Amino acid sequence: MRRLLIATLLTTCALAQDTLEVVVTATQLEETIHELPHAVSRLDREQLENVGQLPDALSRLPSVSLQKTGPGQASPYIRGLTGFHNVYLIDGIRLNNSVFRSGPNQYFSTIDALTIERLEVLRGPASVLYGSDALGGVLQGISRLPPYADEGWEVGGEAYARYSSSDHSTISRLAVRFASEEFAARAGSSYKDFKDLQAGDHQGRLENTAFSEFDQDVRLSYRFAPGVEARFGFDRVRQANVPRTHSTIDSQSYRGTEIGSRQRRDLDQLRELVYAQLSLTPEQGMLAAADFSLSYQRQAELQKQQRGSSDTRQGFEVHTLGVLARFELEPAEWLRIALGSDYYHDEVDSSRHNYDLSSGDFFTVGRGPVADDSSYDLFGTYLQLDLRTWRWLRLIVGTRFTLAHLNANQVDFDTRDSFVLDSEDETYTSIVGSFRARIEPIEQLAFILGVSQGFRAPNLDDVSAFNEVRSSSVDLPSSDLEPEETVTFEAGLRWNTRYTRGSAFYFYTLLDDFIGRVPTGNTNQGLEEFRKENFSDGFIHGVEIDGQVTLWEPWGLYLRGGFAWLEGSADASVGGVEQDDGISRLQPAKGYAALRWEWEQSRYWAELRGDFVRQQGRLSARDRGDDERIPARGTPGYSLWSISAGARPLEFLSLGVELSNLSDHDYRVHGSGQNGAGFGVSVWARLEF
Repeated sequence: MRRLLIATLLTTCALAQDTLEVVVTATQLEETIHELPHAVSRLDREQLENVGQLPDALSRLPSVSLQKTGPGQASPYIRGLTGFHNVYLIDGIRLNNSVFRSGPNQYFSTIDALTIERLEVLRGPASVLYGSDALGGVLQGISRLPPYADEGWEVGGEAYARYSSSDHSTISRLAVRFASEEFAARAGSSYKDFKDLQAGDHQGRLENTAFSEFDQDVRLSYRFAPGVEARFGFDRVRQANVPRTHSTIDSQSYRGTEIGSRQRRDLDQLRELVYAQLSLTPEQGMLAAADFSLSYQRQAELQKQQRGSSDTRQGFEVHTLGVLARFELEPAEWLRIALGSDYYHDEVDSSRHNYDLSSGDFFTVGRGPVADDSSYDLFGTYLQLDLRTWRWLRLIVGTRFTLAHLNANQVDFDTRDSFVLDSEDETYTSIVGSFRARIEPIEQLAFILGVSQGFRAPNLDDVSAFNEVRSSSVDLPSSDLEPEETVTFEAGLRWNTRYTRGSAFYFYTLLDDFIGRVPTGNTNQGLEEFRKENFSDGFIHGVEIDGQVTLWEPWGLYLRGGFAWLEGSADASVGGVEQDDGISRLQPAKGYAALRWEWEQSRYWAELRGDFVRQQGRLSARDRGDDERIPARGTPGYSLWSISAGARPLEFLSLGVELSNLSDHDYRVHGSGQNGAGFGVSVWARLEF
């Protein structure tokens, strides 16, 4: 706690973000962070290179908590919400679909960090621009687009390699590019091999935590004329045998957590995305910009479990077609109008196969974790006004209409018995609004106020799930569900001077009609049965601070720091009785302080960093029942120290090294299924040719 307070004091003296960085997620326009009336963070290419998986880069943002169910299965928490309460995007295209599970899920890990130029994190509801699910925030990866040639044809590429001793992992990538003045193309492939993780000094090697990943990507762009550009993208990510170790007999107890009962629980994952986009930026007229996008995405998941002599394989395939159009109008210097529509259609196949290893019997159940032969439509249209009538005042007012239609055909999870579940056909609608104000009394200082509504329509997992939750319960199909809603009140302060850049935000979010699990009083094959109902109301509020101060400008010496604190409660069903309870897996108070040196425009740099996390002893009823992941007395606090350095001795060569967890401390992020890495050395290199 003392270290956490020290980090907080340091941060208070160094409130700042690199607010000169450009982002697009908050308003769908390229703007610097300092200009925005939103809480936004940005991670650049250099910050994404030294990570095993893309979500790992988020662990150093104080306002984001990164829960890890297992290796390769990380789920970001933004303002206390995770999973399908956040929207994930690649180049403006939704990754969220109708089978996303409640609570932490692993789908954000199916983005290759080495294909991302920058990662933008918008904190707070963004349902006006991004529709259903955008309650906690939005995470958007902006791809590395190939540059055009100045003249003639150019041919080049890059090679990347990384090794980390904590899991003996190797990551490699090779990409080639071709470019002319009008055409540019890049194609690459990444291979990632992770061995068993070496945790801190007490736990040591964690068995059954190894897996592999193989990725491919293509990006094409063509300039038809000034202000007219077409882009094409393709991504393929395949992960094989990703273990959920905490629920298997290979797990290790941490501060009294229970050992899992399964012999095996592995995931195979595949995600493919193809899209074409057209961008218009006229130099004259009222139309400032227009974007059109057509996308197809395929997500496949197969979960393999063995418990005793029973071997179960269940999974799904989701085929998603997406269409969107966006327009920016500038009828006057003081007014910008953003309007657009988006439509996504899911087709879902779901299956389950059971094997009896003792008898050799095999049979197919009619459906898998969600209803088979199902579809889901999500349509939205929005209008947003950006008014700058005075230099010191900016107002953004917006509204969106959303319609979601769910058609779950084969809801019955066992067609062999006499109990029949009918199909589900539901339609959900919503109108939400948002108001943001940025007041700048002087050039370096801005006050931010906001009120925003959030909305999430029930999906196939809510309505039709038949899926094991933890190791002791199972969710059953649930009908008559209503959308979840939030209202967030927010106040912030941001400044940008020569020596300090800073931001601090306070938010208060009201939760309305959130979907919670209610026990039926029955058991199914030894598992307690639950259904879902809209009974949970509550709140989450918190403080977020992040920033930098220049200590010695001629030598490029900076002090960076950050701090976040959250608290909240919501209704829960405890022993079949609804009562006020804490928020499940709520992030404890955390902070960091870093001393950084940069020389010759960051050609050489070094950083000493300390991360400080307080104990989380405020446990919800669900946390107390999650005895495979969360210790009975709560998750202990910890502090981690690291040293990293990098160099670009040649224009085409970048090198880096990091020594992490210098004290080899045993620790676990609250709600995770495994401990973090112990002392490790990571080295990486990028060669451009």
